[in-house]
Amino acid sequence: MARKASIDIGTNSTRLLVAEVNPDHTLTPLYAAERITRLGEALSRSGALSEEAMTRVVKALAEYRSLAQAYGVEAYYVIATSATREASNQAYFLQKIAQETGFQVRVVTGETEAYLSFIGALHDQPGECEALVCDIGGGSAEFVMGRREHMRLAASLPLGSRRLTETCFLPERPVEQAVVEARRYCRQELDRRFYDVARPKQGLACGGTATTLAMMATRTPLHAPEKIHGYLLTQEELAAVLHQLAARSIPERQKMIGLHPLRADVILAGAVILEAIMSYWQLTGMRISLADLLYGVLLQEGQ
Repeated sequence: MARKASIDIGTNSTRLLVAEVNPDHTLTPLYAAERITRLGEALSRSGALSEEAMTRVVKALAEYRSLAQAYGVEAYYVIATSATREASNQAYFLQKIAQETGFQVRVVTGETEAYLSFIGALHDQPGECEALVCDIGGGSAEFVMGRREHMRLAASLPLGSRRLTETCFLPERPVEQAVVEARRYCRQELDRRFYDVARPKQGLACGGTATTLAMMATRTPLHAPEKIHGYLLTQEELAAVLHQLAARSIPERQKMIGLHPLRADVILAGAVILEAIMSYWQLTGMRISLADLLYGVLLQEGQ
C-alpha cells in the first residue's frame, strides 16, 4: 500500500498527515502533526504575510519533509488556504517554499477547501443522512451540506478565529463588548449566505478550533486528541467553555487543559463562531471529527 502525505498551510497552523492509501479507497493514518505557525498574523491589517510568519511555516515544512521521509512517504500533497489566498505577496511565499523545501504548493479556493473537508469528515461516518460539515480555520470557515455522495451546497465565509480576533477582540475593548460584537458579526455573515437554506438534520465540526473546544469541554489532554473523535459537543458544553474563556486572561487560558498555549489568543473567537453556527441552525450539538481536509486531500488526490 502506498504511503502518502498531505500538508495544510493554514492561517493559524501548519499540519501534516501521513497515511497509507488502501486499494478500497480508505485511509490508514500513520502519523499526524501540527505546528502553530500563525501565518495570518496581522494579515487583515497589512494585506501581506510577514517575513517572520513565512519563516515559521518554512521551518515546519522542512521538519515535515524529514518526518515523512522517515515513514517512507512516496508522494506529497501540499495545499494552502485562506491566508495564502488573500496575501498580496502570495507568489513570493510560494517561491520561498519551493526554493527552501522543494514543495510545490497548491492554493485552493474556499469552495475546494470546503469540499475537501466534507469528504474527509464523512469518509468514516455511518449512514447517508444529510449533514452540515463545518471547518473553522484561522482565516475562514468552510461549510458544506449534503450526503456522502452528493454535495448540495459549499461555501467559504470570512469567519476564522484569527480574523475575528483581530476584528472584534481588540486590546482596548472590554471582552463582554467584544463577544457581543463578534456574535453580531457572525450572524450577519451567516445570514448573508444561508438565510434561505433549510436546517440540516445533523452537524459535524472538524478542524483545530472545533477539536480544541471539544478537548477543553471534556478536559482531554493535548496528547490524546483521538478520544474526542466522534464526540457530540453540546450547546451547553460549548457555552460553559466560552464563559470560562471570556473570564480569563490569555496567560490564564494557556493553563487550561485541552488548549494548546499558542491558541489561547484566538480560541475565544473560535468559540463564538461555533456557538453562532449551532445557534443559527438550531443544532443542540455537533459531532466532532478529527478527519478533515487533510484526509480529503488524500482521498481525492492520493488514489
